[in-house]
Amino acid sequence: MAPETTKNFLPLLDAVSRDFVSVLHRRIKKAGSGNYSGDISDDLFRFAFESITNVIFGERQGMLEEVVNPEAQRFIDAIYQMFHTSVPMLNLPPDL
Repeated sequence: MAPETTKNFLPLLDAVSRDFVSVLHRRIKKAGSGNYSGDISDDLFRFAFESITNVIFGERQGMLEEVVNPEAQRFIDAIYQMFHTSVPMLNLPPDL
């Protein structure tokens, strides 16, 4: 993608990025020790998902909210499951 094109998406990605930082700050605050060393892979997946859907559909899914809409959660669970089942399927011979 050309640099001139990517700058059009910066406002969309900036808002999502700020919300992601807020999620991390909530994790740190909840830990109570001033730092957080837990697994953030789910948070990163939600950040990537929220960024992509915001750029593609022009709307937020609410995946970085404290309470996620159940319908949005079902959607992300389906995408997550698709990603995890697609990779093993690539290793199966075509005849199966």
